[in-house]
Amino acid sequence: MTCRSFAVKIPPQLGDRLVARAQMLGTTEAELIQRAIAIYLESDSPNTSPKEWQQQVERRLQALEDRLFPPLPAPSAPADDQSPEPDRVLPTIRQLRVGDIVQIRDSDSAHYLAQVPLIKVSLIRATVRTDDGEQSFLKRDLRFICGGEAPEIAP
Repeated sequence: MTCRSFAVKIPPQLGDRLVARAQMLGTTEAELIQRAIAIYLESDSPNTSPKEWQQQVERRLQALEDRLFPPLPAPSAPADDQSPEPDRVLPTIRQLRVGDIVQIRDSDSAHYLAQVPLIKVSLIRATVRTDDGEQSFLKRDLRFICGGEAPEIAP
Protein backbone atom coordinates (compact mmCIF):
# COMPACT_ATOMS: atom_id res chain seq x y z
CA MET A 1 0.00 0.00 0.00
CA THR A 2 1.41 3.34 -1.00
CA CYS A 3 0.67 6.35 1.12
CA ARG A 4 -0.31 9.64 -0.39
CA SER A 5 0.82 12.87 1.06
CA PHE A 6 -1.44 15.91 1.34
CA ALA A 7 -0.57 19.37 2.51
CA VAL A 8 -3.41 20.80 4.57
CA LYS A 9 -3.50 24.22 6.15
CA ILE A 10 -5.03 24.07 9.62
CA PRO A 11 -5.96 27.16 11.66
CA PRO A 12 -3.81 27.58 14.80
CA GLN A 13 -6.74 26.94 17.16
CA LEU A 14 -7.62 23.67 15.45
CA GLY A 15 -3.95 22.69 15.33
CA ASP A 16 -3.56 23.29 19.06
CA ARG A 17 -6.66 21.18 19.79
CA LEU A 18 -5.35 18.45 17.48
CA VAL A 19 -1.97 18.35 19.25
CA ALA A 20 -3.60 18.34 22.69
CA ARG A 21 -6.02 15.53 21.75
CA ALA A 22 -3.22 13.46 20.19
CA GLN A 23 -1.10 13.80 23.33
CA MET A 24 -4.08 12.89 25.50
CA LEU A 25 -4.76 9.75 23.43
CA GLY A 26 -1.08 8.84 23.13
CA THR A 27 -1.00 8.93 19.33
CA THR A 28 0.60 11.14 16.73
CA GLU A 29 -1.25 13.93 14.98
CA ALA A 30 -1.02 12.05 11.67
CA GLU A 31 -2.66 8.93 13.15
CA LEU A 32 -5.42 11.01 14.69
CA ILE A 33 -6.11 12.76 11.36
CA GLN A 34 -6.11 9.40 9.54
CA ARG A 35 -8.67 7.99 11.99
CA ALA A 36 -10.87 11.07 11.68
CA ILE A 37 -10.81 10.91 7.87
CA ALA A 38 -11.56 7.17 7.94
CA ILE A 39 -14.52 7.76 10.24
CA TYR A 40 -15.78 10.54 8.01
CA LEU A 41 -15.48 8.47 4.83
CA GLU A 42 -17.13 5.41 6.45
CA SER A 43 -20.17 7.38 7.59
CA ASP A 44 -23.53 6.39 6.10
CA SER A 45 -24.39 9.77 4.72
CA PRO A 46 -21.55 11.48 2.87
CA ASN A 47 -23.57 14.68 2.68
CA THR A 48 -23.47 15.35 6.41
CA SER A 49 -22.75 18.88 7.43
CA PRO A 50 -19.39 19.73 8.96
CA LYS A 51 -21.07 20.34 12.33
CA GLU A 52 -22.69 16.87 12.32
CA TRP A 53 -19.42 15.32 11.19
CA GLN A 54 -17.56 17.09 13.98
CA GLN A 55 -20.09 15.82 16.53
CA GLN A 56 -19.71 12.25 15.23
CA VAL A 57 -15.92 12.48 15.40
CA GLU A 58 -16.06 13.94 18.90
CA ARG A 59 -18.43 11.16 20.06
CA ARG A 60 -16.17 8.47 18.67
CA LEU A 61 -13.07 10.08 20.11
CA GLN A 62 -14.82 10.39 23.47
CA ALA A 63 -15.79 6.71 23.32
CA LEU A 64 -12.19 5.81 22.50
CA GLU A 65 -10.94 7.98 25.33
CA ASP A 66 -13.41 6.39 27.76
CA ARG A 67 -12.33 2.93 26.65
CA LEU A 68 -8.62 3.72 27.00
CA PHE A 69 -8.92 5.69 30.24
CA PRO A 70 -11.72 4.35 32.46
CA PRO A 71 -12.92 6.75 35.16
CA LEU A 72 -11.14 6.51 38.50
CA PRO A 73 -13.13 5.65 41.63
CA ALA A 74 -14.12 8.57 43.81
CA PRO A 75 -11.53 9.32 46.52
CA SER A 76 -14.20 9.26 49.23
CA ALA A 77 -15.36 5.78 48.24
CA PRO A 78 -13.82 2.96 50.29
CA ALA A 79 -11.35 0.71 48.48
CA ASP A 80 -13.18 -2.39 49.61
CA ASP A 81 -16.56 -3.18 51.10
CA GLN A 82 -15.21 -4.31 54.45
CA SER A 83 -13.76 -1.63 56.67
CA PRO A 84 -11.20 -2.64 59.30
CA GLU A 85 -13.29 -1.13 62.11
CA PRO A 86 -16.90 -2.15 62.77
CA ASP A 87 -19.54 0.54 62.67
CA ARG A 88 -19.69 2.33 65.98
CA VAL A 89 -22.76 3.89 67.48
CA LEU A 90 -22.04 7.54 68.08
CA PRO A 91 -23.43 8.92 71.32
CA THR A 92 -25.99 11.66 70.98
CA ILE A 93 -25.57 14.92 72.82
CA ARG A 94 -28.56 16.51 74.46
CA GLN A 95 -29.29 19.00 77.19
CA LEU A 96 -29.73 17.91 80.78
CA ARG A 97 -33.37 17.58 81.78
CA VAL A 98 -35.25 17.32 85.05
CA GLY A 99 -35.28 13.68 86.11
CA ASP A 100 -31.89 12.78 84.58
CA ILE A 101 -29.47 10.89 86.79
CA VAL A 102 -26.06 12.56 87.17
CA GLN A 103 -22.91 12.19 89.24
CA ILE A 104 -21.36 15.14 91.05
CA ARG A 105 -17.62 15.72 90.66
CA ASP A 106 -15.76 16.12 93.92
CA SER A 107 -14.31 19.63 93.90
CA ASP A 108 -10.93 18.54 95.34
CA SER A 109 -10.32 15.60 92.99
CA ALA A 110 -11.20 14.11 89.65
CA HIS A 111 -13.50 11.53 91.25
CA TYR A 112 -17.27 11.59 91.13
CA LEU A 113 -19.63 11.13 94.06
CA ALA A 114 -22.98 9.35 94.27
CA GLN A 115 -25.61 9.29 91.54
CA VAL A 116 -28.36 11.84 92.14
CA PRO A 117 -31.45 13.05 90.23
CA LEU A 118 -31.79 16.53 88.72
CA ILE A 119 -34.71 18.55 90.03
CA LYS A 120 -34.05 21.90 88.35
CA VAL A 121 -31.97 22.90 85.31
CA SER A 122 -30.92 26.39 84.24
CA LEU A 123 -28.53 27.69 81.60
CA ILE A 124 -25.31 27.21 83.60
CA ARG A 125 -26.33 25.52 86.83
CA ALA A 126 -28.34 22.45 87.77
CA THR A 127 -29.96 21.60 91.10
CA VAL A 128 -29.89 18.04 92.42
CA ARG A 129 -31.57 16.30 95.33
CA THR A 130 -29.08 14.77 97.78
CA ASP A 131 -29.34 13.17 101.23
CA ASP A 132 -28.52 16.60 102.70
CA GLY A 133 -31.24 18.38 100.67
CA GLU A 134 -31.13 20.34 97.42
CA GLN A 135 -27.77 21.56 96.15
CA SER A 136 -26.87 23.61 93.07
CA PHE A 137 -23.82 22.82 90.92
CA LEU A 138 -22.28 24.08 87.71
CA LYS A 139 -23.19 21.79 84.83
CA ARG A 140 -19.50 21.20 84.09
CA ASP A 141 -19.22 19.48 87.50
CA LEU A 142 -21.93 16.96 86.59
CA ARG A 143 -21.62 13.75 84.60
CA PHE A 144 -24.72 12.44 82.83
CA ILE A 145 -25.51 8.82 83.74
CA CYS A 146 -28.97 8.12 82.34
CA GLY A 147 -32.24 9.79 81.53
CA GLY A 148 -35.60 9.16 83.09
CA GLU A 149 -37.07 9.14 86.53
CA ALA A 150 -34.70 8.68 89.44
CA PRO A 151 -35.37 6.44 92.39
CA GLU A 152 -36.83 8.44 95.22
CA ILE A 153 -34.33 9.40 97.94
CA ALA A 154 -35.80 9.55 101.42
CA PRO A 155 -35.58 13.02 103.08
